[in-house]
Amino acid sequence: MTISNKKGEILYQEYDYIYLDEERENTPRNICNLFPGDHFFGFGERMDTLDQRGRKLYLNCELGKGPKPAVGGKDILRANYCPVPFFMNPRGYGLFLHTAFPTEWDLGWDNRQQFTYGTNGGTALDYYFIYSENMYSLLSDYNTLTGTNPMLPKPAYGLHVGTYSGGTWKHEEMTSDTYPVELCRRLRAEGIPFDLLWLDSTWRYFNPTFGNGGVSFEWRNTFKDPQAMIDSVYSMNVSMMGLHIRAIMNNGTRINLLDEARCLGHVHPEANVNGIVNFFRPESVDWWWDNSVMRIASMEIKFLKTDCGGVLRFTEEAQPINGF
Repeated sequence: MTISNKKGEILYQEYDYIYLDEERENTPRNICNLFPGDHFFGFGERMDTLDQRGRKLYLNCELGKGPKPAVGGKDILRANYCPVPFFMNPRGYGLFLHTAFPTEWDLGWDNRQQFTYGTNGGTALDYYFIYSENMYSLLSDYNTLTGTNPMLPKPAYGLHVGTYSGGTWKHEEMTSDTYPVELCRRLRAEGIPFDLLWLDSTWRYFNPTFGNGGVSFEWRNTFKDPQAMIDSVYSMNVSMMGLHIRAIMNNGTRINLLDEARCLGHVHPEANVNGIVNFFRPESVDWWWDNSVMRIASMEIKFLKTDCGGVLRFTEEAQPINGF
């Protein structure tokens, strides 16, 4: 298939359709000509480059499986929290691969004359070609297909400052409720503008059951007066303060959310071993909100940095819940 504009200029040209694995019809691939002016912007959250021409991408919700460079301990060539199989090309078009399967994109890595894309799953490719000479309207048309998001509060578009509160992994005892306050004072004194402050993982108690992977919604004992800390931060014109959490419940020293979630059936049946809340059930969401989130939201914590909730792998025998 060849697509041209009204001037007869070729924008997009497929010249072959193959199965990457010849023994299975579940790796369909389109092979397309790569033109000199082609550039590829998009693909959701990435940790590498802006223009993906000349690169090979694998999109799936995962931390990566290869060597892990020193960027948060992640494999930055594969790590995806929010992969989106959509790109915009400044030559005048965008392409949205409509699938929930993992996707692969070879944008001139193996062959500088072609680019390929496809899914690892399914037997055919379902995709939308979007034409526009304007990148803004390309993005608008993509939103028309998939839905638009409401605007975030204005401060959310300002500078975010994150901190481990004076301690980090294996040094949690160094955290305190005075460090975030002093950090804000220093930033204000230096004239560094910021709108949001959030505390990373070490604000909370780590139960040995899941260690730093679980969330107890209980402050670490080094935070003697977290409410006073929060009030002091807001007194310095910080618009929003947030906390890092995860989807895995854990017990604290005073409250036992993991035990309660399991007892009430709020843990996903395929994840009972690691305590992931079953967010497919409205009752479980309500329980999580009322018994977990409100413990900190009632203290004027205004947003959450949600971590490691992007994927839940089913066993072959398990049946997806509500179609998921």
